[in-house]
Amino acid sequence: MGYKTYSIEDTRIGNMDDKDNHLVLFAISLFLSDVIGNDRYDYNINGIFANKTYLTKKIFSNIKKSNDAINYEYAIKAYLNAPLLEFKAKRNINNLVDTEGNYSILIENATDEHLTELYNRMSATEQDSVPLSGINTVITIDRNIQINHTVEIFHNLIEKTNQIMSKALTAIRIVFPSDIGIFLVVGFEREVLTPQLRREFARKYQPRHTNVMPIKGIYHALENNYITASSIKEIRFILNKYDKCISKFKGLDVSIRRFNETFDKYQNDFDIERILDIGICFEAIFLNDNDDQELSFRLRLRVAKFLEIKYDDRNEIFQDIKKLYKYRSTIAHGGKIKPSNINEVKALIDKSLKLLSRAYIRIFTEELEISDYPEYWKKIELS
Repeated sequence: MGYKTYSIEDTRIGNMDDKDNHLVLFAISLFLSDVIGNDRYDYNINGIFANKTYLTKKIFSNIKKSNDAINYEYAIKAYLNAPLLEFKAKRNINNLVDTEGNYSILIENATDEHLTELYNRMSATEQDSVPLSGINTVITIDRNIQINHTVEIFHNLIEKTNQIMSKALTAIRIVFPSDIGIFLVVGFEREVLTPQLRREFARKYQPRHTNVMPIKGIYHALENNYITASSIKEIRFILNKYDKCISKFKGLDVSIRRFNETFDKYQNDFDIERILDIGICFEAIFLNDNDDQELSFRLRLRVAKFLEIKYDDRNEIFQDIKKLYKYRSTIAHGGKIKPSNINEVKALIDKSLKLLSRAYIRIFTEELEISDYPEYWKKIELS
């Protein structure tokens, strides 16, 4: 019922039906709080439920459970179009600790039960606009909040958890550099007397609609891809190293932010302007020594030598980055790509995202911490 977080201000919000509903909930909440706080109610007396209906038993059982509870329990779920898991059981992709306690990040395939639960929580507008058929996977984080916490903690819980979900999405995108995105993030209450979570700045009391909508409307479902035990291991590894490596490797935060924007900003998976963001992704991590001479040449040389050992493999990357920058320059200066070159640009975008994925994985794997970037890149170039 959420009487602990009720504000009389909320009775003035929404239409008359909303107001009436709030007042009814408030009246019931006051009754429940009075019952829970009454010392004369001894729940341990034998036969307290004698000759009572099942419903009455359930009500008093819930009241006792709420009175005895220390925490409110929530399951916060993100719905994605990530590849299907090749196994049925949910898998743990990270264990984290923060000021609210310990928690795990679990990933599993989206079942009919998941989608039905989501559909019932969505508003009518969302039911019409969110393509449930595109949802393949669900990430769940179970969070507990102490009952005596402030209202702000409740308001911010989904927002804080969404930041964690964003890191999980980034890790999945690095392992599968494809058009993967979060459709919705929703907080579900584990118990009947647990208050619904509000959006951080929402004024309407206990909104039924979700806190987070995707930056773009639809992400394209993936085909012929599966999350294997090996890829789960990679995703978990990246999440474990994420914060540490972001703070250590110069430009990695900018590069990964732009990497995510290549998926989130564009309504079509092929939009030539993606090349502009991809170029920044490369520059942020491969030109982070502040040397402004021969940028294009040094970039493709560094990418090639950073990722490959054999000459032929290096030369292929060298030539791909050269072509990428030719098209990037064309777009940046207002030019247009010839129709005959469209397929080549599509292939370059796909290759470039995979190259970035490999570069990120190496940085995370080696936990690169460089004190002298000019010297580090000089050794790479002369190796």
